[in-house]
Amino acid sequence: GLSEIGSDVAFTAQSVQLEKRNEARLGASDSIPANLLCSVGEGRPMMARLCVSGFSFGRRSERLVAHLHAVGRLSGALVEAYHAPEYQRRLAECKDRGEVTELIRAAQAQILPQHGFPLSGDDEFSEAARKLSQMQAFLMSGKCEPRIAEHLDWTMHLSGYVKMAGLPPPKEGGYYKSRPASQGVLAVAMPTATTTPQGRGATEESASASDRWAGTHRPPNVVWIAGTWCKYEPRQMQWDGSCFVETVEFTGRRT
Repeated sequence: GLSEIGSDVAFTAQSVQLEKRNEARLGASDSIPANLLCSVGEGRPMMARLCVSGFSFGRRSERLVAHLHAVGRLSGALVEAYHAPEYQRRLAECKDRGEVTELIRAAQAQILPQHGFPLSGDDEFSEAARKLSQMQAFLMSGKCEPRIAEHLDWTMHLSGYVKMAGLPPPKEGGYYKSRPASQGVLAVAMPTATTTPQGRGATEESASASDRWAGTHRPPNVVWIAGTWCKYEPRQMQWDGSCFVETVEFTGRRT
């Protein structure tokens, strides 16, 4: 049993959603604290992430393999939906955060019911937020698989979630006017350490994603630029298939 493992083995339990922001060191015979357990969907067991150091497992259990396969199917379906040319065309036309939210929710309504998350347009806001929080935890529980971690980073960018930071709030009478703001209503995962702009914590698997960046499948990071030509108002640079670019027109006059 675990009580017979050597003293150099360490256990850390984490919330699958908050990770290092909500964790606890455990002994070999300790139970995982209830506040670290997350619901990952109706009919599924509560989950937490248990990090073990000083010990190597020979293989993955069949339950873990099956779970990661299910998470991978959902994360891949979301990337495919967000990457679709029609979705990207509509995203480019969004003028405020409410329009992006509506676009994301429409894609969710198409995908999530097929993967055990029966989201309905008739759901009350609180019920929709609860279901999507479960879905987010379900996705985050698969981050130990590099392919899934990469999918989650793509959803941040392709869905338009990152773009919202540079857009104005919903206009008067818009989608969110009578609703409280909540990250739980978006089917995207929080950024992972594998794709920070500084590259901290990058793995070989996640680093290989840059080799597949193309004009229609953009990097999961966003680059902003500011200068005298835009009165130092930050502008989001565009991915042209090989690098981020910003077009600047020179008039020939010096100021």
